[in-house]
Amino acid sequence: MQRPLSDAELLEIGASIEDYHSIFYKFFEMSSVMFDDHVPTACVCFLKHGKPELRLGEKFWVGLNLRERLFVICHECLHVLLDHGIRNGLEIPGATPELVNKAQDITINEMIVDLFGYDREDLRNWQKYCWIETCFENHVLIKRNETFIYYLKKLIEEPPKEGEDDGPTTLDEHGLQPDGSSTSPGTGETETPGEQEAREGIAEELAGELTAQELGDLLKALPEGLDPQAGTMAGRLEQVLAKKAKKLKVKFSHIIRKLKKTSMKEEDRDVETFTHEDRRFSDVMRRSGATLPGKNEVPRLLPDRLLTAVFMDISGSCMDYFDIFEKVFLAFDEEREIFDCRLFIFDTVVKEVRPGDNIRVGGGTSFNIIETKCLELEQETGRYPDCCVIITDGYGTEVKPKAPSRWIFLLTPKEWTESLIPMKSRKFFINQITF
Repeated sequence: MQRPLSDAELLEIGASIEDYHSIFYKFFEMSSVMFDDHVPTACVCFLKHGKPELRLGEKFWVGLNLRERLFVICHECLHVLLDHGIRNGLEIPGATPELVNKAQDITINEMIVDLFGYDREDLRNWQKYCWIETCFENHVLIKRNETFIYYLKKLIEEPPKEGEDDGPTTLDEHGLQPDGSSTSPGTGETETPGEQEAREGIAEELAGELTAQELGDLLKALPEGLDPQAGTMAGRLEQVLAKKAKKLKVKFSHIIRKLKKTSMKEEDRDVETFTHEDRRFSDVMRRSGATLPGKNEVPRLLPDRLLTAVFMDISGSCMDYFDIFEKVFLAFDEEREIFDCRLFIFDTVVKEVRPGDNIRVGGGTSFNIIETKCLELEQETGRYPDCCVIITDGYGTEVKPKAPSRWIFLLTPKEWTESLIPMKSRKFFINQITF
């Protein structure tokens, strides 16, 4: 029998899994997650309709704490990402399905710790699972961050002695099929065209939800890419992700995703915020300087909304990109229950504007007046802007913001300089951004 997890359990995992890497959050978000009486621990099936399906043994899952559950989700995601269901390693002389499964688990378990920052001590009884330390007597001689083929060859060289038990066990179930039947562990049966299409569809979706930086860092981290036979060793998902990375643009929603997530976490902790309509679900709560026609005005910033300030450089070289100013505002405005957005234009002075205002073309540009305005907003609202977006060519004056990491520069692609951008601020070219 199968049944889904509760909404509370899904929300708990989703709120924490991205701390390790965004791909884990996206994978979890797109997956069907359910309890299955036929699954002792955990497994992942790759369905033809294009969705991964995570199946969990209820007794196993209930016995885990939050950090252990996060480890299981990361583990299953990496099995899919590395195509371990298809790449079976049985072409290696001496390989057996059991050794293949252990080798694959060694690669994944060590990756979660070494590359994604998981604290192994958070996994109680970690010694019972497959790690370099638990699978090899002379573990100090075994390299880290290697492919499962490397560990498979080492396991073949150092097989369990006759009469001994099988030693460390795999974390999850290998070889379970979507219909609930099982194949021999590690047999890696050939994919059907439908299954192949489903995998490639998942890769396309994953790539589209990661920033270029996140995607590039992930591909560099995958140990399969370190193999001398990378052309044949890289999994299909890796190949699709790598292809997408070459031409991927950055979604503006991803640039501010962590900021949004911070707000949502705070609200999740304060349960009462979901029960007061006047705080979370009231009509547009905005200041007069950024109010759209026909919306109510509220003269104060709600304490659970994030103050965002968007600054448009109105020097002549930047005005061709005024539509970006409008798109940035709309991106924040679509989630006005989270963001309180204020709009400004600047050259050598700063002026607050509202959507639809006629904007003049200015002259010289000064960045230090942006910081002055941010400090004024802090005096006015009691908080320094949580996010400050500046659309500019980069030519201006030196500035030392109070919180430079909250500043995001969107640079015009034709004429630009980044010499005056604070070191801790983020910067993107406008032609890299999609909305």
